[in-house]
Amino acid sequence: MAGVVAVLGVTFVTSALRTLPRALLTRELEFRRVAMVDSSEGIVSAAATLTLALLGWGYWSLVLGGIIGSVVATAVALKVRPHRLAWPSHLRDIRQHLTFGTHVMGGRVAWYGYSNADFFVVGKVLGTAALGAYNFGWTIATIPVGRITGLLGQVVPGIFSAVQDEPPALRRYLLLLTEGVAFFAFPMAAGLALVAKDLVEVGLGPEWTAAIVPLQVLAAYSGIRSIAALLPFLLQAVGRAGEALRFSLYALVVLPPAFWLGTHWGLAGVGWAWVIGYPVVALPMYRLALQVAECRWRDYVGAIFPAVVATGVMAGAVLAWQAFTPSEWSGVVRLVGQVAVGAVTYAVLAGTIYRKRLLAVVTTIRQGDPRQPPKPQDWHADRLDFVPLSSSPRAVGGFRAEKDAEALRAADHDVHVIAAQVPEAPCPRLVTASGILVERVIAWPSPRQLWVRWRTRARRSAPPAAASTSSSATPSIVPNWKRWIFSLLWLPDDLQGFIYPAYAAARRSHGGRGPDLVITSAPPFSVHLTGLMLAARRVRWIAEFRDPWTDNPWKTAIHRSRLSDKVERWLERETLRLAERVVVASEGIDRILRRKLPPREQERVILIRNGIEALAPALPGPRPITAQRVVHVGSCYGARDPRPFVLGLAEVIRRHGLTPARLQVLMVGKCREYAGGSIEALVRDAGISAFVQFEDWLPHDACQRLVNEADVLLLLAQRQPDQVPNKLYEYLGSRRPILAFVDEEGESARMLREVGGHALVTTGLPADAANGLELALGLAPGRRLPEPATARLEEWTTTAQMRRLVHALQM
Repeated sequence: MAGVVAVLGVTFVTSALRTLPRALLTRELEFRRVAMVDSSEGIVSAAATLTLALLGWGYWSLVLGGIIGSVVATAVALKVRPHRLAWPSHLRDIRQHLTFGTHVMGGRVAWYGYSNADFFVVGKVLGTAALGAYNFGWTIATIPVGRITGLLGQVVPGIFSAVQDEPPALRRYLLLLTEGVAFFAFPMAAGLALVAKDLVEVGLGPEWTAAIVPLQVLAAYSGIRSIAALLPFLLQAVGRAGEALRFSLYALVVLPPAFWLGTHWGLAGVGWAWVIGYPVVALPMYRLALQVAECRWRDYVGAIFPAVVATGVMAGAVLAWQAFTPSEWSGVVRLVGQVAVGAVTYAVLAGTIYRKRLLAVVTTIRQGDPRQPPKPQDWHADRLDFVPLSSSPRAVGGFRAEKDAEALRAADHDVHVIAAQVPEAPCPRLVTASGILVERVIAWPSPRQLWVRWRTRARRSAPPAAASTSSSATPSIVPNWKRWIFSLLWLPDDLQGFIYPAYAAARRSHGGRGPDLVITSAPPFSVHLTGLMLAARRVRWIAEFRDPWTDNPWKTAIHRSRLSDKVERWLERETLRLAERVVVASEGIDRILRRKLPPREQERVILIRNGIEALAPALPGPRPITAQRVVHVGSCYGARDPRPFVLGLAEVIRRHGLTPARLQVLMVGKCREYAGGSIEALVRDAGISAFVQFEDWLPHDACQRLVNEADVLLLLAQRQPDQVPNKLYEYLGSRRPILAFVDEEGESARMLREVGGHALVTTGLPADAANGLELALGLAPGRRLPEPATARLEEWTTTAQMRRLVHALQM
């Protein structure tokens, strides 16, 4: 045998030469080539061994067959992944790598020590017969789970290494892989524990009954061990192999005494030492690994929860089968029946409720480098659900939502829009000219709507005198108890009835397959709750913020309470945490949301402006001074106060002696009243009724024509420092001068200053409003508006912004 051992020493050299190229292939996630290397060794070794045995080489056929296979595998590895070998010029150049390798090797030695300590203790304390039964139980209990973890051991290190500097990606892959391992390992472990009695009696006979209890207990341990096996790979990938070594040494110190203590209760006690002791020694490793991946315990438990539930249902089905199986049936029938019932039950659950999660795990293992974004042609297969909520009669349900959906459809994505059913658009399902499927769902009555209905019925049934004393105006001050009720009725807004119908529509979309990616566009922020529900089902989710959520000062005080504010802040945090991307419509919202995220996750926030739909040609030459028209389109509400403009207009008319033939102002929208006062009365009192006209409503196309033909456009955007009205983009697209009432440091003011060529009023003083209007009309002596920056306008077009959106989602 000395000659055999000496000859087999050749494999040390060939294996060493193969280690580096194979490791490089694993780090580069070239698993197909790794499989080529490994399979070549197995195939060549088997063929060489069989050939030499037929030629009469005897036991040397086994020795030489293994050597030939090892040499061929090394040659294949060097061929598919060539690399240059060189001696280090200084040992300090490789000191870090030697230290890392020492930690990894030490961890494996320690793992081997505590993994086999139970056999030593059982043999020494309980004897060889007990050791045989225990060894059988251990072997059977760990074979299926060992195959799964062994397969992942070839893949997981490369995946974790590829994203070692990206905690969000580490967290994603840790949770996804843990969920996948649990899906396969938990039912195998539970199944072995459930059928252990019949398996041992049928397979080995009654003389091996001592192995039943160890098999049952060790099967439970193997399920626990299967998911914990991923943690050392993660720690090694991020350069924390030293901590992994310490945990292994800790287990080597703690577990052998636990095994000795367990022998007082026989083989079952040794098994329970694994079940109880291993989680205890693994807890510090769990804490460090989850900290490195910036993963919360709740998220980790949530990853294994589906497998636990499915395994519990499977176990219930098997136990029911055992309870109702006649005792006179043979052990073989009982065993086959238990296996079939358990397998069918779990397969049905996994193939229906959890099918998408299993496919996601398989895709993660089979895909390429996780550092690279999916290829566009692969992403094109995604099924997108866009969930806006709007009462607009337009097909998609809102201008921003329409732009997003059209851009995604133009990029060849399958877009399914879910919006609310409204009287203006009664058709529940339609396909737009661009191929977008629009589905309108009937929202449930919201708590506020139910409250209003109840109040209406109560007033109808009340005596006339009592009814006449009520007022329909919204009170400014209400009792605390009523404010708490109102805050819950408006949590997060009064459109909660859309949440579940939209969720159900998304789940049954695309022929029941559900979406691959869902985008929710808020406000209203109820749609983000739909996104949260879908994200809980592991659906990729993009959350879009057109306005701030908890930082929006315009939510009425009577609709807020300390409890509702706290709940909304929590909902916003969950939205930012679970959304794969956060799309914002302005720089102000971008700054607000980035401050609420850890530095490493702020890159998930991307700025995509609403965009200029159509950019008109530049104005030819100077504008005429006569017959000028100022146009305002939009309603006056919130802080959009038209009173400074009206007073400033009266001052300009007085200064320059203007007549209605030279200046006309058109106010389109709900502008006749503001803050409970009459703007028409203010215009009349100022003596400028002949200059100002009001139009309550005009079609959008007519409004756009007025904007394009106006001489000056009026923008009211006061006290909105972080928001940009969509009207501003329509105004900018017309290239007409804008008289903008904005905040000094607000987002709208910054944009207008960047473009240039517009007059800004940043106070509420009528004198400043008059000066701004003079500048916009060209009446200010010695002052002219500069030419706007065309390059900036082109950058803000819808085409450019939506191109950025599609690119960001593909990333």
